[in-house]
Amino acid sequence: LTTRPYTPDFLIVRKDHLAVREARDDTRLFERMLKNPHQFYRDDDGTWHFRAAEEEFATLGLRYELHPNSTLPSILVENARFLEDYTAADCPPVETSIAEQITAYVDDRRFVSMRSLLDEGDFSADAIYKTIVAGRVHVDLKEDRLQSTDELMLFADRPSRSAYRATMKSR
Repeated sequence: LTTRPYTPDFLIVRKDHLAVREARDDTRLFERMLKNPHQFYRDDDGTWHFRAAEEEFATLGLRYELHPNSTLPSILVENARFLEDYTAADCPPVETSIAEQITAYVDDRRFVSMRSLLDEGDFSADAIYKTIVAGRVHVDLKEDRLQSTDELMLFADRPSRSAYRATMKSR
């Protein structure tokens, strides 16, 4: 009935398809379903659908996926919000020499706590977070809370993180 500008939440690129993914508040999805069950509905396996969007995107060769916010990985979302400023186009990158020093510090130890890196090293939190964004040290953004400075561990790589976690579980 109307035309409005539209910006999807995510564009998912897969080998076999492209998809537009939307994340919506659970309560709003239920309200929309009650108000317009022909357009908004859940199928038997619990997947949400927005019929008009699915049909429109299909004409463009895209899938449309509707997900309630409750299904999003909350720690990853929290970390993405935390890192927004560090990923902004106008955010200056960490100086190469500083990033190399941070990387070397973590590589030498295989893992180090954020707190000890701040206390022992000559590095600012901003420089460390920029180094994380640059992928020079490893943090599992789905499981490790970046804002928990006293608990956050930085790793040389994914295998180092896996070994550390396995060791901690066996204690």
